Amino acid sequence: MWLLIRMSSLAVETLQDATDFRLQDCNVRPVVLSLARDTGNLMGALQAVLKNPPINTKNQNVKDRAEGLVLKVLSSFKTSDIEKAVQSLDKTGVDLLMKYIYKGFEKPSDNSSAILLQWHEKALSAGGVGSIVRVLTARKTV
Repeated sequence: MWLLIRMSSLAVETLQDATDFRLQDCNVRPVVLSLARDTGNLMGALQAVLKNPPINTKNQNVKDRAEGLVLKVLSSFKTSDIEKAVQSLDKTGVDLLMKYIYKGFEKPSDNSSAILLQWHEKALSAGGVGSIVRVLTARKTV
């Protein structure tokens, strides 16, 4: 059983399983994201959205919300800062980033493909072809 304190209503709730926690976590993450973007800490925002991905949940709503947050962060970066951001990630982080990039390619929106291609180029140079192979053969998705 999990304990959750909602800052908006200051209500305390008990959650029955980790799936519920993941859904609530997606409600908290936009606050962290907006704080990081407002302060100009996009590296922190990237680290925050890649932390605790909803890989083990079967709730598609949670996965879609997490994907949306990651894409918001990726689109907030300047082109010149993308390489430094990718270099700040470890091997697992680059693989996770690559998973979100491919997920973003599945549902393109306005200008998202161009942004994702820039990220893909830098992630490929950091993670190599092995990163692509690991992402495409992984059983657990984001």
